[in-house]
Amino acid sequence: MIDEIRIYEAAEGRAAATRQRLHTEVRLHFADDKAPITAAPSIGTDPQWKAIEPASEGNGSLLQTRTVSLLSPTVPGLLLG
Repeated sequence: MIDEIRIYEAAEGRAAATRQRLHTEVRLHFADDKAPITAAPSIGTDPQWKAIEPASEGNGSLLQTRTVSLLSPTVPGLLLG
């Protein structure tokens, strides 16, 4: 299992709208660290995403910045959970 952490910084005055979109956003699960890179181009064509994104950004972009980091155990081979 690959874990990632995403840190979103809302654009000025858009914090409530950002929180709302994150509550309705599709959750994706990937088997390995290569899968998100392979899947990235198709996410923009997903029908559910195509409905959520324009509806939530009708008054402008929600995000000022977004940081995505992959997490891994500090000890190689350590099983988590």
